[in-house]
Amino acid sequence: MFTLPQLALGFVIALVLIVAEYFLTVKMRSPLWGGILPLAVLLLTVCAFTVWELPLDMQTIMPFGILNILLFGEWSSGRQAWMELHQNDRPDPGKRP
Repeated sequence: MFTLPQLALGFVIALVLIVAEYFLTVKMRSPLWGGILPLAVLLLTVCAFTVWELPLDMQTIMPFGILNILLFGEWSSGRQAWMELHQNDRPDPGKRP
């Protein structure tokens, strides 16, 4: 079972990652920059369960699963927000100069 300081630290780390994910996705020139954090966390999750041999039980799987779902969901919504922000910046492909 997790202790309260461990849970608080986990929430703070997750919050920092989600905020960084938002700014990487929406504020950068390309929304693909925001995909770096979700892919890195997914890679670390796979390494945690294969290389570092964390036990495969609900107490260890759930935090990693929730964090991965949140980051990929934030990346998806950030890409949509980026497209809405930059919709007027892109030239119309059917329009000739």
